[in-house]
Amino acid sequence: MVTSPLGGFFSRLQALRAPRGPQRWVGLDFGSRSIKLVELERVAGKLRLVKSLVQELPVGPDAKAVDRIGWLQSALKEFDAKELHVSLGGPEVAIRRVPMPLMPKAELREAVKWQIKEQISFPVQDAVLDARVIGEVWDKDIKKQDVIVAAASRAAVQETVTLVDRAGARVASLTPTHACLWRCITSLMPEASQGSVAVIEIGAGDTEVTIAKDGQIRLVRDLAIGSASVTEALVGVVSSEGGNVTIDSSKAETLKRRYGVLTDATEGTTEEGVPLFHLSSLMRPVLEHLLTELSRVFDFYKLQMEEAGVSRVLLCGGGAAIKQLQPYLADGLGVTVEIFNPLVRLGERVQPLEPEQIAEGGPRLGVAIGLALDHGEGFNLLPAEHRAASSLIARQWLPATKAVAAGVVALYVGLQAVAGWLGLSIRTRQAAWMHLEPSYTQCMQLITNARTLDDTVNQSQRFTDQQPLWDGAFKALGAAMPESIELDMWSVRAEPDESGDSRWQFRVTGQAASGRSPSEGSIATLLEALERSS
Repeated sequence: MVTSPLGGFFSRLQALRAPRGPQRWVGLDFGSRSIKLVELERVAGKLRLVKSLVQELPVGPDAKAVDRIGWLQSALKEFDAKELHVSLGGPEVAIRRVPMPLMPKAELREAVKWQIKEQISFPVQDAVLDARVIGEVWDKDIKKQDVIVAAASRAAVQETVTLVDRAGARVASLTPTHACLWRCITSLMPEASQGSVAVIEIGAGDTEVTIAKDGQIRLVRDLAIGSASVTEALVGVVSSEGGNVTIDSSKAETLKRRYGVLTDATEGTTEEGVPLFHLSSLMRPVLEHLLTELSRVFDFYKLQMEEAGVSRVLLCGGGAAIKQLQPYLADGLGVTVEIFNPLVRLGERVQPLEPEQIAEGGPRLGVAIGLALDHGEGFNLLPAEHRAASSLIARQWLPATKAVAAGVVALYVGLQAVAGWLGLSIRTRQAAWMHLEPSYTQCMQLITNARTLDDTVNQSQRFTDQQPLWDGAFKALGAAMPESIELDMWSVRAEPDESGDSRWQFRVTGQAASGRSPSEGSIATLLEALERSS
């Protein structure tokens, strides 16, 4: 099997496309009474909150309007972001589920436009649409596509895009609030993708209801009642133990946050002496109206959609922080209700938050966090011309990118050629060496043998040079030997001294001639002669 070196190179180029380091997305949620900005990052597969900002929008006849563009410009300096994933909500946005005949995807968007014409409150010819096929359904024994369609009026879309543009940023995606909130829930709470789940987001001005089954949105509704409706119900003149008390919007908001949902059996009074059961009577019509509208949505889902009904309710939005609202809805709807707090589910946070900030502020950030999590992968109502502008920026960089890529490829090919030439040269030299190696080994062996022979010759020469003149030694010994002694043996032995030089030792043995014993004088004379001969 032959593998091209370029194949491995392009594989490595493909790997370079994988994101390195943290990935970051910024979600911007324009609410009716507040603006929420959230930045998320993904590091080593883990999501964490980097930063969040909330700007309250004052209401009332005397309230000073907030400069949204100025606030956004200032906020974006802290986030260092130029691309935003933005929410779109309100009466000029709709999500509908429609069965459609089987058709190519390219034709689907135009076809669904006329299918939902009667289901939206704004002209469909001026709408921006996006559609997703979520499965198949049988409609009067005819197999059709099960399609979820998101639509928004072009005027609402253009207003949002212009606002962000004037703030110095760019809209990367535009997503309906229902869709991005559901994305937040399914991403941080995977178990919500099983069964029928209703999401109730109680905002200040309205309540958005999303019902999903097995992870797919089935029904959405907007109710014209929110937490501000409870506040407004408390505004007015009420009786107290000390007389009449005027409750303005600010005081009403404080009472709502402090006491929450009250019942007729609640005892006690406010600081101004207003009985709490009286506040309960002011709240009751609004809360009962909310409960009635929610029950109607649930009944419609169960009957018209031929479903078994909602088995779980997730409560979020700013209204979720109202005390005792959770058990009130659970009792009225007859289903389990729990508060969904994305900050608790998200876990890791770079931005330090106090426990009360997490408890009260977390349920409000579901849409903004969902926008950052989705970052345009789901519904996107950004018009084609704005997407084309983004593509144009990318295309402007494309020639330079291609040139750089071509240069990299050429450099790589050149390096591969040099590496091939060097490899061939090395292999040629290795082959030559294999032929020369036996001769080289033999030559080195001859050199070693010659050196050994030289050492032997030198040692022999030194030995020869150190030998005594044996002829002279024998004559001197014979002359010095007394006549009365006959020699039996004469031995010579050389022993090295401390300096390494050889010293000769002579050993002479003999016997006296018959009848003639050597005298002491003759022996002494022999020894003296030997010493002189040395």
